[in-house]
Amino acid sequence: MKKYILLLALCLCQYTFATGPSHTTLKITPLSINKQGSLLYRYKIITNPMGGHYFEDVLYGVGSFKDGKFTSLREQVIHGDNSDANIDYEKYNAEMNKLNQWLSSPCKTSDLMDDFTS
Repeated sequence: MKKYILLLALCLCQYTFATGPSHTTLKITPLSINKQGSLLYRYKIITNPMGGHYFEDVLYGVGSFKDGKFTSLREQVIHGDNSDANIDYEKYNAEMNKLNQWLSSPCKTSDLMDDFTS
């Protein structure tokens, strides 16, 4: 009888570790500050609210911060589409590598907007 209870307990316990921890990753790279005190920055946001082990959607772009308010000026998404069994992992990883290079590269004039200067 003890064997069956132990076996049942082990089977039920495996479902407690079905997913990993939830997380959000935000990377901000400052680019410029204008005369009005606005900060221009690049950003990347990765969110995994359910803790699943899959490729997440990634939001990235250029934004502005002034007087406690964040404003997105340009935003794009890399979709980690998990609904399809034929996900192109190489394409997703290539896009992520390009994004990480863009975030760590020096400020370019194409990133500057309005009255921001390098």
